[in-house]
Amino acid sequence: MTGYHISLGYNSGYSGSGDPWEKIREIVAFLRNFPALIVSEARAVEPFQWTDEEIREYLDAYSKAEDLTLREKTDEETGKPYLLLLASGGGESRKIKEALRRAFCRRIIWEAHKQGIEVSLIVA
Repeated sequence: MTGYHISLGYNSGYSGSGDPWEKIREIVAFLRNFPALIVSEARAVEPFQWTDEEIREYLDAYSKAEDLTLREKTDEETGKPYLLLLASGGGESRKIKEALRRAFCRRIIWEAHKQGIEVSLIVA
């Protein structure tokens, strides 16, 4: 299963107020409450041909804290937090999940950059 890992990048120039990771958490909470932003991002960048009804259950996964689609974890070696986004399954559902995952990651990065926060994205 492919996992997308988002963590704080090198933030020597960050001059915002507050802890950068808390800002990332706020961004994630915001996106969880406004899933239409994820869909519009997916449609703007990718050949996203699915209807809102076809993607509803996959999109709803981002708003559920108990779902494996999006988890906040802590790196065992460094003790630093990171986000883990997964998209398991096969067939057409896998294509939908992967498109939404990429869109969610792009929105996190975009929103973080608006606040002067650097993030790292690793696909593993």
